[in-house]
Amino acid sequence: MGYSNVEDVQAVVDTDMETHEIQDLIDEVDALIRTKITVAGVDDKVLRAISRTWTAYRVMLKDPASESLDGHSESRSENLKRLEAMYKEMLDDASTAGGIVFKMTSSPIG
Repeated sequence: MGYSNVEDVQAVVDTDMETHEIQDLIDEVDALIRTKITVAGVDDKVLRAISRTWTAYRVMLKDPASESLDGHSESRSENLKRLEAMYKEMLDDASTAGGIVFKMTSSPIG
């Protein structure tokens, strides 16, 4: 099962794309997510948000008549830029969330 579903994406972007076309994009995005981050340490809600946002961005690229539903801007290009920035920031945050942090100490070890 994918991280998001067609209804999640349709809540973000208004499009005339067929359900199976949106699902294909979700499947591609979810595969890309797994190549970009180690999903084992990332909360399911974060993965769903990344999938939903990145797929909505790709829907808007593929369907020139699609529009963002969030009401932030009437400009299609501004909405595309904002969606792209959002999913990229979420990917960056998720990719560093599971990393190992080493703390420096001034005392000798051993």
